[in-house]
Amino acid sequence: MPEVNETTATARRGPPTRGHGGGQGELSTPADVSRYLSDFARLEWYVGKVAIAVDEAPISSQEFSTIGPAALPDTLLTLQSGLHYVDASWPVDELMTLYLAETAPDRFEMSPAEVWIEVRGARGEFHFKRLDAAECTFRKSVLDGRSIGEAAERALDLNAGFDPGEGLAALIAGGLITTIRQMPDEANDSAASKQKNDDDL
Repeated sequence: MPEVNETTATARRGPPTRGHGGGQGELSTPADVSRYLSDFARLEWYVGKVAIAVDEAPISSQEFSTIGPAALPDTLLTLQSGLHYVDASWPVDELMTLYLAETAPDRFEMSPAEVWIEVRGARGEFHFKRLDAAECTFRKSVLDGRSIGEAAERALDLNAGFDPGEGLAALIAGGLITTIRQMPDEANDSAASKQKNDDDL
């Protein structure tokens, strides 16, 4: 995997904007170039961030066994800091891999394609993983602080066949979860506050 100093060195040169093949893969319009550069820049930014992250000890599957089925949808998870998700309209992960390795050919044919990329890294290393739209939405929703239940609903809106149980199991197996916590019980908080106010009267 590329070292951090290699990532920094390539970042100074900026993304390649020439040398793409003709046909569908050619960046022939300003809009094409703008979208490509935006996707590439976001991916490059995340590569730099994850490569300097430090992994924390992950949560094990045994720790999840203490959570009852009824409480699971309202559970919040914290994921590894070296983890980000990119929804791109170009397969910029393929180009970035060549670019950072300094093995990019003179011409590289690239056609527009919606891709969902997981960027994972720590201690000077990183890698990319392609996900489908539902799985990416589930993981990014969890990363953004949404509950497991809400993340599952967002993923199911994209793909009714998405299995939230498998999605959660994959996060656990990948060592991506660092903490578990429950959503605040607003009803209980409200009741407690009302009781306190009554007692003060």
